[in-house]
Amino acid sequence: MEANRHESYSNPPESAPLCDSQLSGWFRFEGDAGVQMATKAPPIYSCQTNAPGWLQTDHPVNLYETIDATACFAWKANDCEWSHPVQVTHCGDYYVYGWDGTGECSLRYCGAD
Repeated sequence: MEANRHESYSNPPESAPLCDSQLSGWFRFEGDAGVQMATKAPPIYSCQTNAPGWLQTDHPVNLYETIDATACFAWKANDCEWSHPVQVTHCGDYYVYGWDGTGECSLRYCGAD
């Protein structure tokens, strides 16, 4: 995934916020994007979007376990202004995440180390 998806990436004022509203399928965070979905609310305007997404549910513990989880999207003083269902699978050294968009625009799933 892209480096601008990392929770520490700040949205430059001149760039348009990116959006995952139409992004569906299974994904893995790796490289400069981080190794997993963020597990706490990133600051707004990070991940090159307005409302950054993070996993509110704990990651699965058991190998090959898939769980239903909730991703939240932070906005202003609310760490979970919007939420969207996701699935998370434990694949050993990494996780994969399944989602069907975000339901809104200027919301984006963010990675972390």
